[in-house]
Amino acid sequence: MNNDQELLACAFCNTFGAFFGCFVSTQAPPRTLVHETVGGRTQLAGAVSTLVPLLVVLAIGSWFEALPISVLGCITSCAILPLMKQFTQLRYVLSPAVLNPV
Repeated sequence: MNNDQELLACAFCNTFGAFFGCFVSTQAPPRTLVHETVGGRTQLAGAVSTLVPLLVVLAIGSWFEALPISVLGCITSCAILPLMKQFTQLRYVLSPAVLNPV
């Protein structure tokens, strides 16, 4: 399974959908990262990883109403921190050896 498959699919849908008047789609990188980390390979695992946060938000979402927006921003930042650490690998992807193979 390609790690960037969802990102490429979302980019493809938004790029070509713009020419046909389609709605813009979004993605959930933290959910995809968790799904990949735990070893989920089937669509059932994807459905479960979608339904569990939905049920949590519906069950205890009212508890988050009293929190300041800055606290919610910190929670979100901590959730996507593993994705931000991937920027350290960007220099290896863009190195001349990769761009100009011998």
